[in-house]
Amino acid sequence: MKVLIVAEQDYIQRALMARCTERGSDYVFQTLAGLSEMGDLKAYLVRQDVVAVVNTAIATMPLALAVTALEQKPFLDLLKAVQMLRLPYVHLSNSRVFDVGEGDRYKESDLTSPETDEGGSYWRLEDSVRKHVDRHIILRTAAVFASDGENLLTGILQQFQAGGDVELSLLGHSAPVNADDLARVVLALVDQLHCGVDGWGVKVWGEYHYVSSDPATCYHFAEVALALMEQYASTADVNLIGTETVDIIWQHPLLNCDKLLNTFGIKQIPWRASMTASVKAYFEGESFEGELSESALV
Repeated sequence: MKVLIVAEQDYIQRALMARCTERGSDYVFQTLAGLSEMGDLKAYLVRQDVVAVVNTAIATMPLALAVTALEQKPFLDLLKAVQMLRLPYVHLSNSRVFDVGEGDRYKESDLTSPETDEGGSYWRLEDSVRKHVDRHIILRTAAVFASDGENLLTGILQQFQAGGDVELSLLGHSAPVNADDLARVVLALVDQLHCGVDGWGVKVWGEYHYVSSDPATCYHFAEVALALMEQYASTADVNLIGTETVDIIWQHPLLNCDKLLNTFGIKQIPWRASMTASVKAYFEGESFEGELSESALV
């Protein structure tokens, strides 16, 4: 079984690669820009013996690029090629297709109501997937963090390393997802789709949600990171301060993940469960084993 994984962030590539290697699964990586160099994408997918496509690029690329992704030929060409070959397609989206709110977690059946241009772009990209690909899974998640790359965790740890006052919001919640946990969920979906779960009398195609099980403010997320950092570096010069200012970057709508559990048996994991290993890897310079092989990028 070979999976095409379209990714923009290196830390998501590495997490998916590590999971694939651990399971003995074959894979090939591309960026959206890399797809434009492949020529006929239908022929490329056939040549590579791809049986499923995972697109994490849209939800993890810079906002300016996400806004224009619909206009990018590789994205639409990929959707058309997937549809022609009837391949399962997993599309990573973002919880910001809903308004932030402070109420219950949003279900897949709830009406989307993006408050920002970013959220509107994610919704339009989802809609394009729905229109072009019959056999699709749209997986909405929140912010993704890891021990490397530019993300929530590394940004906070860098502020701590610089020392001094670090002011973070006590308002607004998010349920961030560790990159390795996201890879676990994505590949579990691919496994079941490849095994023909859609032929078992279960309606599988459509929207799903996955975020960590324990919402937190940015301040409390950072508080955990700071406590773990003490094992590897001095924190004497760090003064973590809680503020009453809403952090727009941190705040994500909370999602109900029952549909994913009930359909695929995939359980949520708390973000705290991955923090010890992530902070350790950040300070010890560790990462997922191996490099992106040349064959994986063909």
